[in-house]
Amino acid sequence: MATLIEWNGKETEIHPKNAFHGFTREELSELVGGGIPQIVSLPDGRLMVTDEMGKLKLPRLPVNLKATKLYRGDGTGWAIVGNVVIGCPGEIL
Repeated sequence: MATLIEWNGKETEIHPKNAFHGFTREELSELVGGGIPQIVSLPDGRLMVTDEMGKLKLPRLPVNLKATKLYRGDGTGWAIVGNVVIGCPGEIL
């Protein structure tokens, strides 16, 4: 189980197609908008999957305020854009 946080703040519980093997790269790519999945560690130990090239896409992906706050705590600094997947290492990988 993991959580999809859409750019507009909507959260949805999600599950991989194959629960035994976890999410595939293709599944994660589709969930974050079709780009290359990039995995970053959050301060609480969970993982966040983003679109690696999300900030370079045109039209620009909107800032995901919830994801940015999870990544940076106070929401300042590096902004996270587009949809993200949040989960523990065993849930995503």
